[in-house]
Amino acid sequence: MNAPLVDFAGLAGIHHVYSGKAGKCTCGCAGTHRYSSAYREEAGKARGYALDDGDCNDRQVSKVVRLLTAMLINGNAHDEGGHVWGEADGRLYIAYRD
Repeated sequence: MNAPLVDFAGLAGIHHVYSGKAGKCTCGCAGTHRYSSAYREEAGKARGYALDDGDCNDRQVSKVVRLLTAMLINGNAHDEGGHVWGEADGRLYIAYRD
């Protein structure tokens, strides 16, 4: 096991996640970006507008983090430094670090 598994054991350090159709762009047209409520204000500043309640979903963030942690353990995810991504069942999952 490598160091990123420790980082992905909880929500600490995860700004937001993306879940969408594999093979499509990640702008949000083929999936959704969900933000950790702990980073709501920060994320709003980065995006240039305030996030609404629908943009923040700690449950979805946690779900994607758990999926990616399992993929990392199995060697099916890719750690790119600022984010970790993996594909499963036709879906692309990405978790962005701070």
